[in-house]
Amino acid sequence: METWRNNTIEEETIAETITRLYFSQNSEDRHLAYQFLGEIGIIRPKHALSAMKLLLKALVDKNVINQEHGIYYLGEIGAISSSLSKHLVYSFVMLLLQPNLKPVIEFYILNALEKLNKDSDEVKDFLERGVSDIAYLQVSKLSLQDANERQTAAWRIGKLGAIFFPAVIDLIPALVNRLIDDDDTVKIVTYKALLDLLLQKREDLLKILIENLDTIDNPFLKLQVISLLGDFVKKEPRFIEVVLPLVIKEIEHPNRVIHVKIQKILKSIERASPGIFVKKFKPILVALLKSSSRYAYHWAVMTFTSSLLTELHEQGATDIGSFIDENVSLVDMLNNDHRGNLMQTRVILMMLVHETKETFMKATDANSLAVVGIVESLSQIQKSGLTSETEVVAAYEKLKTILKNSKIILGNGESSF
Repeated sequence: METWRNNTIEEETIAETITRLYFSQNSEDRHLAYQFLGEIGIIRPKHALSAMKLLLKALVDKNVINQEHGIYYLGEIGAISSSLSKHLVYSFVMLLLQPNLKPVIEFYILNALEKLNKDSDEVKDFLERGVSDIAYLQVSKLSLQDANERQTAAWRIGKLGAIFFPAVIDLIPALVNRLIDDDDTVKIVTYKALLDLLLQKREDLLKILIENLDTIDNPFLKLQVISLLGDFVKKEPRFIEVVLPLVIKEIEHPNRVIHVKIQKILKSIERASPGIFVKKFKPILVALLKSSSRYAYHWAVMTFTSSLLTELHEQGATDIGSFIDENVSLVDMLNNDHRGNLMQTRVILMMLVHETKETFMKATDANSLAVVGIVESLSQIQKSGLTSETEVVAAYEKLKTILKNSKIILGNGESSF
């Protein structure tokens, strides 16, 4: 009984103290009251709603630090459940709609809104209406003469999209247009806002960017979007197979500056996913060996040499059967589709012949009659002039026949693997 009385007295004393601090004219006292209420709301769920309602007073506190403190705790409490967060959306939105809101308060409110629990349809509905109202006010600011205003508007739309993306979907094109803003800072802020959104919303925003890519007339804006997608897939490799074909498609762009940038993007993607061109996009790579664009052709030859021939060389050292099959597959891809400049693939043909010749001489009994005959046939291709497409096609067919016959001959025991 005595313990119960002591606890009751202690709780009454605490309540009196908090009340005194809460209504104090001293800002430091109120700061302590907000902190206590915030901690109680977080660690004692049954008191969370009461603590939250009392904390709302901090939103109109005359002391900016106290406002920041209260907003922070309201965001933490609102993250606990949607039944709590629904009480905060309206208050936060109304604050954001106020003119001349201090930037630091805006920052805290946006962060608190992002934390709110959004599991209920009611909260989602509140957020969609509130965030839309705030976001649409930013559209006109994206075109203002003041670069600082454009920068802030781009940042706001990015933050609002992180809070509730459906509310800003229609604003994405306007935001994307700032990627080629006259001001470098605006471009950087916009790029980061879109990349952060991509990393958070992934499929939703990725789909929008890809669907609108072909409608972009400005080549440099299109390049910026492709760069954005490239940076995204480096952090989210599981989307590489969706994005990479779009990047490769631009490798044939006639503008040298754009081509160099695309080449850098492709290189960075390959570093993030080694061997991606060989494993997943071999037909596209081989097709570009016949491209009419000298930029695309040189990139394809370089990539083919560094990636595909390296893989072929490794196969030849461990499994001649797989080496032959891969070689035949490459010959088919190069020779069967005659669209493009087949003549310029002569260098690739000679690379394949050389690699085949070297592999057979190293990995088999080079003195056997079968191997000597195969090497001699390959040497004849190397000596060919290949001055016409007909001769190139014939050389491909001859290499393919040699490869298939060699697999049969070597497989029958004429030579050891």
